[in-house]
Amino acid sequence: MRRYRHRRHSRIRKLIIWSLSLAAVGATMLENWNTDQIDVTGIAVLSDGDSFLIGDQKIRLFGVDAFEIGQTCEIRSQAYDCGAASRTALAAMTQAPIRCRGDAFDRYDRLVAVCFAESHEINALLVERGHALADQRFSKNYVDEERQAKRAKAGVWAGDFQAPWTFRAEQ
Repeated sequence: MRRYRHRRHSRIRKLIIWSLSLAAVGATMLENWNTDQIDVTGIAVLSDGDSFLIGDQKIRLFGVDAFEIGQTCEIRSQAYDCGAASRTALAAMTQAPIRCRGDAFDRYDRLVAVCFAESHEINALLVERGHALADQRFSKNYVDEERQAKRAKAGVWAGDFQAPWTFRAEQ
């Protein structure tokens, strides 16, 4: 009989420790969970192919990385500024007011957001048209659009290029 009681108390003790550990992990997750979405709507003033201002709010497109202004890519042995091409593509999508929604800021104090021109998601369109890459370091959201762009040889996929993050690291 004594052995049974000892096992029972041991199991209860383990269950209590496990429950407290689970509660601690859950509390930490809730503490870091930010449900405050920031919505910004207006005319974009572009910085480059994936960041801009709307009013005083600096915005960086979530999950994508556009080519840098001055970054050279090639199509059929012809060099061109693929960063300027990315910026031009973004400019064409942002001629009318756009709306952006995000819940985090990057190290440059830019709102990291998903943005829309009417019902079209700008982040996805830039990747789908080959003017930005899916930045898989932060998200897998635009991997399908990147595959589609590669198959269609859209934008930079029609030639040779260096990923924007590699280009920046070498500067």
